[in-house]
Amino acid sequence: MSRAGAALDEASALKERGQNLWHVAEREMRDRPWRTSAMALGAGYLLGGGLFSPLTARLLALGVRVGLRVGVTPLVAAGVNEWLGQSFDKTEDDDGHTAEPSRSRRRRSS
Repeated sequence: MSRAGAALDEASALKERGQNLWHVAEREMRDRPWRTSAMALGAGYLLGGGLFSPLTARLLALGVRVGLRVGVTPLVAAGVNEWLGQSFDKTEDDDGHTAEPSRSRRRRSS
C-alpha cells in the first residue's frame, strides 16, 4: 500500500470519528440542553483566559466560604454539642462507673 492510500484511509477514519463525535454532541445537546450550555460556557470562560482573573478568585473565595458554612459548621456544632452533652450528662454510680442517664423528650407547649 502506498503512502497516498494510507493517508486516504487515515482521512476516512478521521472523518468517521468526527461524524461519530458530532452525533454524540447532537444527542447530548438534545437530551441535556442546560448541562451542555453550562459546559460550553465554562469551556469558553477557561479558553478565554478567565482562569486567573479576579472574578475567578472572588468566585472561588465565595465558594469556599459557602462550603465551609454549609458543610463544616454543622459538623463542628454537632461535635461540640455531643462533647458538651457527654461531659454534662454523665453521672457516676456508687462503684465509680459512669453511665448516661436516659434523656426525656420535651413536649412543646401549644
